Amino acid sequence: MVNGKIVKRLTKTPTTELPALWQGGFFTEWRSAAEVAEEFAKNGYHFRASALSKALARAPFITPKGSGKGLRYIQTYPFEK
Repeated sequence: MVNGKIVKRLTKTPTTELPALWQGGFFTEWRSAAEVAEEFAKNGYHFRASALSKALARAPFITPKGSGKGLRYIQTYPFEK
């Protein structure tokens, strides 16, 4: 509470930021988790690898392919405005 008002924090997480990459067309090609992390870093976000991999696994609009370090991601369906 600040000056008697409730302040809501806007926490940036991989789960909240992945849709922005998807909307921007980042996942139109197969991408590795390292490429996703690099793209987030360009925007000033430095998420832990474990948090990023969990967010990628849970995202309904991204499809994984492969296993282990060879895991790559692509959009399940294109973003439509």
